[in-house]
Amino acid sequence: MWEGTFRDGGERSGMGSAANYARRSPWPMINLIRTNQVRAAQKGIPTGLVYTQNEKTLSGIGTKTLEKMLRLRDWEDIKDIK
Repeated sequence: MWEGTFRDGGERSGMGSAANYARRSPWPMINLIRTNQVRAAQKGIPTGLVYTQNEKTLSGIGTKTLEKMLRLRDWEDIKDIK
């Protein structure tokens, strides 16, 4: 696992950090987004808010649950989380 500091200065390194699951997928994936889509999505949202909320949600779920869900490809444990 990569260990280091992110652009925002936050340390989300190590196997125990739930934030490391924010971009994991059980399948290979490519994200294609267009600049105008990003700008429209960001309108009215403070910079970094989405990431901060995701990090808080993932930390609340915990690494053990996230690892189990990813391994089993079963998302039932988070069906009611918004």
